[in-house]
Amino acid sequence: MPVDFGRVPPRVSVPEPPRPSVPLWSVLFIVFVGAGIGLTVALWPIGKSTNVPLFWLCCLAYPVASWAFFLLLSLGHSHLQRDTALAGNFASERIEASCHQEASAPLAVLGHAWRFAGHKEANDVEGIVSCSTRLGAQSSGAEPGLEISARWLEVPGKPFYPGNALAEHDRHQVVSEWLIAELIEQITPGLIALPAGCALHVQLNVQSVLDIEDVRLGVEALLLAKAPVLQITTVVSEHELPLSEVDSWHDKLTRHDAHLLIAIQLRRAISERLADGDAEAGIALLVARPGVARQSVPSASLALHRPAIGPADAAAKVVSLALRWGQTEAPQVKTLWCHAPSEEQVRQVKSLPDFSPQVQWIDVGTSVGNCAGTGAWLTTALAIEYASRAASPQFVLSQSDHNMIALVCKKQV
Repeated sequence: MPVDFGRVPPRVSVPEPPRPSVPLWSVLFIVFVGAGIGLTVALWPIGKSTNVPLFWLCCLAYPVASWAFFLLLSLGHSHLQRDTALAGNFASERIEASCHQEASAPLAVLGHAWRFAGHKEANDVEGIVSCSTRLGAQSSGAEPGLEISARWLEVPGKPFYPGNALAEHDRHQVVSEWLIAELIEQITPGLIALPAGCALHVQLNVQSVLDIEDVRLGVEALLLAKAPVLQITTVVSEHELPLSEVDSWHDKLTRHDAHLLIAIQLRRAISERLADGDAEAGIALLVARPGVARQSVPSASLALHRPAIGPADAAAKVVSLALRWGQTEAPQVKTLWCHAPSEEQVRQVKSLPDFSPQVQWIDVGTSVGNCAGTGAWLTTALAIEYASRAASPQFVLSQSDHNMIALVCKKQV
């Protein structure tokens, strides 16, 4: 069920404790007493003695009591307004705290995989963290002899040479089949751990020259071969998928299903000259509610928390919410992951007092290259992997249009 912060009643300003105006109530006292004396003298029966208790009650006691009554009534009304505001704000805080508690429930990572290089060893996250993995100049796949600073996937033992659009289609076909097989093979332990009959919602995001329906059929065939007891439904998309999509996973996933994202970015590497910085990559991310897996999975102790989303100029609020929902204190964060962030985003976050000046910034776009829509997901997969090796939580930053997206992934204690 979606976490609805819209049901939190708005807070109201709380009035100051009532402080009666001494001049006002002094004047009113004189008015009440004067009116009491005047009315009593004017209405007292002629000839009747004034030296009786009733006369003094009417002259002084009743006017003073009336003045005190209105004074207490005014104070009571002011206290009622203040207490009502305090009670409303207290209820608002309790409902908001309940929403934050719901939003803080993590998803368990049952499997994660990525490829941005053909050889498995070249994909190691340690190379990203140590900055030993870098984009280097190499001969263009489309124009031999022309050096470009870009990266594209090369299937071991299956080289491709410069060609036209048809050759590019063939390359994408071979690369995607190899890439999907590699990704699914790596997350197979998580798939097998899901109970029989579990609904697996597959989200397939492919940016290539291939027919995405053909890719979908291949993905479903591989998944059924690995885990035939699962009920698989697939949604396909060729548009960039922002990291904010994780928010909908948190809202929609029940305790009886799982979600698998496969995101692939392939470029025209042998039919067109790639721009400097371009890269190809693929990732797979399998998540579910904690406790869904029927057997232990090595990565099941890893948690993917709900992302915070907001305008780029509201970085303080976005970071604060991501940390709160990630059940993490800012000083615990030693590594901050991003993919080709804008200068404004970096400036906004670095100006915050939350993180230590010694926090390590890792720009995956600098080391791997610009993976376009897959970049944020590759960054998240790498951060999850590093969270499995490091003791500290990993903080992921992304940007979509004018919104900043931030989330925490870490080991569950």
